[in-house]
Amino acid sequence: MAEEAKWYVIHTYSSYENAVSTAIMKAAENRRMLDLIHEVRIPMETVTDLTDGGEQTKERKLFPGYVFCKMVMTDETWHLIHNIRGATGVVSSDGEPIPLTEQE
Repeated sequence: MAEEAKWYVIHTYSSYENAVSTAIMKAAENRRMLDLIHEVRIPMETVTDLTDGGEQTKERKLFPGYVFCKMVMTDETWHLIHNIRGATGVVSSDGEPIPLTEQE
């Protein structure tokens, strides 16, 4: 099934990205769905800010409010995502989840 896994974008409440990411993997493990949900990522970038005290380097979310999940979309994975606290759903069109393309 690994060849069927695609990246999907999950919308979250503001500042819930880390909690949602952790909860998805924990729920997948508890429900023995690690063969369907492979990986969860929060895209980050390193930025340097100039302040009075000098330079500060920190990590910043590239897409606040979104988490990326590599999974096989089934009814079970769809329900798992929608039952995670802080997740509002999978980015979709007309109710149908849309996977990212290879270029994206």
